[in-house]
Amino acid sequence: MIKQNYCIVLILFISSWMVPCRLNAQSPEKWWLQSSYADTVKKKILFHAGAKYSYTKMKGVLSGEMHVGDLTLVERKGHFTNFSACGIDKMDISLKGPTPIAFKSTSYYITDYLDADLSKVVFCQTGFIWERDDLLLIQNRYSFYTGIGTNFLLFKKLKLKSLVAMGRINQDYTMPVDNVDVIKGPYAAFYCKHNFVFTFTPTLSFLGNAFYFTDINDTKRYRYGTSLNLQIGIIKHINLVVGYSYRYDRELVLFGATPDYSTQNLGIEVSL
Repeated sequence: MIKQNYCIVLILFISSWMVPCRLNAQSPEKWWLQSSYADTVKKKILFHAGAKYSYTKMKGVLSGEMHVGDLTLVERKGHFTNFSACGIDKMDISLKGPTPIAFKSTSYYITDYLDADLSKVVFCQTGFIWERDDLLLIQNRYSFYTGIGTNFLLFKKLKLKSLVAMGRINQDYTMPVDNVDVIKGPYAAFYCKHNFVFTFTPTLSFLGNAFYFTDINDTKRYRYGTSLNLQIGIIKHINLVVGYSYRYDRELVLFGATPDYSTQNLGIEVSL
């Protein structure tokens, strides 16, 4: 199925060069990815809303389906920009063999953070993240952080935004962990994340992000993840997105659980 997805993307990519209506496709030049100092209008409130959904169907030895969806909301006033997002990732997978294995997993997240731009390059950010993940055995995970970052525009095509921060995390699990060597109670953490957007054409861009968390007092307890997406403009406000994501949680090795998983998705993004 993954090969079929990439074939579809290739066809649509070629079509985006040939179909005249491509001139009306959604442009990847998005104001909320830039510093507020780059805006020409300072007094108005800028607003953006977006939604993305992707579906993957697998057949063969590994069969099942995955649904991934998220919503985003961005508001900007002056040099302050607020980002809100929520999402759900649902999997129903089975592995065929002498002893068939089947499992279902659902993960959720809600995040909200505020950027205060100090210049065209430097900004401060403070925010929180709530997560629940059946596959990683996380019932609730609350993260609060504050940090400083940079926002660059390189070669007129590459936007790079990076943040380093300190925070406090508290989490609980879907099963008793009194006698298991996992983190119990709140702890101080170091957090960094990186986002980039490379614009190939007005209708084609490549987006990616990566994050890293670690317990300051025990660096063997860490987690990280990455997401890569190819975005193809189809018509105005509508993009085709093919993506790959990966997550790893080192602490779950101590818990005797699978520490990582990856997904490949093909979906649609609506941006207003």
